[in-house]
Amino acid sequence: MKDWERIRKERTDITDHVIHWVKRRDEGGYDSALATLLDIVKCGYLKPSFARRSSIYDRSERPTVRGPYPAVSFTEQGLEDFVKSCKILPSRYSPYGIALYKRALYQYGGRPVIYESEDILGERLRPNEPGYDKDKEIYKNGLPSDYQYLWVRCDPIPNMDGYVVDWTHEREWRCRVETYSDARLGLTPQEGIPLLLPVVYNHEIRKLTRYLPKILVSEKKEKELIKETIEELSQQWGTECQNKYLQGYFKLLPKTKVIALDELEDNPEAEKLDWVLLEEPSSDIEES
Repeated sequence: MKDWERIRKERTDITDHVIHWVKRRDEGGYDSALATLLDIVKCGYLKPSFARRSSIYDRSERPTVRGPYPAVSFTEQGLEDFVKSCKILPSRYSPYGIALYKRALYQYGGRPVIYESEDILGERLRPNEPGYDKDKEIYKNGLPSDYQYLWVRCDPIPNMDGYVVDWTHEREWRCRVETYSDARLGLTPQEGIPLLLPVVYNHEIRKLTRYLPKILVSEKKEKELIKETIEELSQQWGTECQNKYLQGYFKLLPKTKVIALDELEDNPEAEKLDWVLLEEPSSDIEES
């Protein structure tokens, strides 16, 4: 066994998946997060954004994602820590998400973020400068614009009020939409990051493998609802879809694993079996 395999096998805080947290809609609670999750499953991709947020100081809105490209965010936390985060900060995190195989996302273009101070960005473009966009924050003389979407502010030194900016516990990844040609399904959709990522080589079985997404919900009853909805409507969704790549997603969607977090809490081994390296469920598809 190689060194990297040995350490991954023994450490449950290391996972081969990244999770896109599905947030609640402004007008509702967990029910709205579940509705958003169903919308994502139905469309087959994650839409990128600039994640605009209000400043805690002057309430002005600024894009969290800097640079010219919107992105989709993920957390590299293991499932056990994902559940803990949802319990500790329920106002920020909801127990719903889509998990993607990390290697496949990396091959598509996903990367860990750059936790840094604002200095690394350089100087913000001003009006009338080439590339300026009033709706975006784009910089020059610093981090290249192609990588600015990966920047996340980090300032772990407390200010006078004892406030720090340190979200490194999220172990965030980001991904922008890329044009990727899959040998079987053609071009990936341009509207967002596909839930069914292109194939990646599995060195254990020495074959190209298509890893299915995993759907995370809070309760067992929601798991059953998701599974029933997929069984009833996935064929219809595929028929209505005009995109060949997404048609392939809908064809495989009934094989997708749905995980209810309340079922895992009483079984400490369940997290390890589903999320540690090289213990992928049999539902993933080997490609010839």
